[in-house]
Formats: sequence, structure tokens, C-alpha cells
Amino acid sequence: MLDISNNNFRGHIPVEIADVLPSLYAFNNSMNALDGSIPSSFGNMKFLQFLDLSNNHLTGEIPEYLAVGCVNLKSLALSNNNLQGHMFSRNFNLTNLKWLQLEGNRFVGEIPQSLSKCSSLEGLYLDNNSLSGKIPRWLGNLTRLQYIIMPNNHLEGPIPVEFCQLDLLQILDISDNNISGSLPSCFHPLNIKQVHLSKNMLHGQLKRGTFFNCSSLVTLDLSYNRLNGSIPDWVDGLSQLSHLILGHNNLEGFKH
Repeated sequence: MLDISNNNFRGHIPVEIADVLPSLYAFNNSMNALDGSIPSSFGNMKFLQFLDLSNNHLTGEIPEYLAVGCVNLKSLALSNNNLQGHMFSRNFNLTNLKWLQLEGNRFVGEIPQSLSKCSSLEGLYLDNNSLSGKIPRWLGNLTRLQYIIMPNNHLEGPIPVEFCQLDLLQILDISDNNISGSLPSCFHPLNIKQVHLSKNMLHGQLKRGTFFNCSSLVTLDLSYNRLNGSIPDWVDGLSQLSHLILGHNNLEGFKH
């Protein structure tokens, strides 16, 4: 393990880093002042499980060879850099990923199909990029997901009904996108604590099945949408709810 985070390291990551540290299993070089691109030679680190290069000034794309060669990688944190382009190509072999943190960059395009291979994924952090396209339905098949954090992008289309399969989900944040359609009535993960759907184009009524029996729900933010009808009585049953934000919709009052 090598942890040199939160210092004042500057310059580029050495191109030959994998030749110097071939057996490294964890590398934390976050919160420094690194610039330049991510070396492709990371793909030669066959034992690497944790890579954190977040909070630097890195540029360019995620090297394809990294996404092919780091077969044992469980956690990849590249957040808050200046990375760009598409996240991953079809040549992707990070199937053991549990945590993917790419927020605060300039990634474009759709959420890549290649991530559907990550059956162990627990945390997906893609906020504050320029991602577009629909939220893929296959995300609902990644049943170990606990955190889906994707606000402030250009995502569109409905919330996939397959999200109803995410029984372990704790936080869903897809606010500040272009999400449309109605809320899936079957969506009520037992352990969910926060739901942030504000600043989208959701419409229709709050159906009884949606969020029903979500006894752990603390925050529900549906503001700045196009919801209508009455606020349903199941809100009274959310015993842990402390933040209910419904402003800037077309709601009419409480349903009795």
C-alpha cells in the first residue's frame, strides 16, 4: 500500500509507475496538485485493488488499458479532476468494482453499457459531469447498489421501473437533470434514506405504492417538477421523514 495523499505533490504521475511498483494493491495519491494524464501503465498492476487519484488537476481520458488490465480493482476514485471524453469503452474488464467515483469531471456521452458487467457495484458517483442519454435499465439489475449519485448532468427519459429491484438502495440522487415520466409505483426500497429528484420534468400524481413503507426515509425532495394531484396519506406513515420538499409543483393539498 502507498498513501501519499493530502500533500503538495505537483507534476505528472510517472509514466513507468507500474514498473516501479508492480505488486501494489492500494495507491492513494488524492488531494495533491498533480496534472497531466493518467498513465496507461496502471493496467500492468494486476494486484491493484484500490486506486484514488481524486482531487487533483488530471486531464485527458481514462486509459483504456487501465480499464482492461486492472482486473482486481474494487475501488476507482478519479473525482474532482479535469478528465473528459467518454468514461469507458467496450474494452472494459473492471468487473470486480464495488465503488466508482467519477464525479466532478467533464465526462460526456451515455452511461456506458460496459458497467453492466459490475455485478458487485455498491456505489456509483457520476454527479457534476455532462452525461446524456437515458438512465439505463440494466442499472436495476445491479442489485447490490446502495448509492446512485448522478445529479447535475443531462440525463433524460423515465426512471427505469427496474429500479424497483434495488432492495439495498440507500441514496438515490438524480436531481438537476431532464428526467421525465411518472414515479414508478413499485419503488419502495426498505432501507432507503434519501431520495433527491428535484429540478427534473417528472409529472403525474404521487401514487400510493411509491415510497410506501419506506420506514427509513429521512429526505424526500421532489421540488421543481410537474407533479399534480394531492399529497397522499402515506406520507404520514414515514416515521423517520424529516425533510419533505415538494415546492414548485402543481400539487393541490393533502388527500384524506
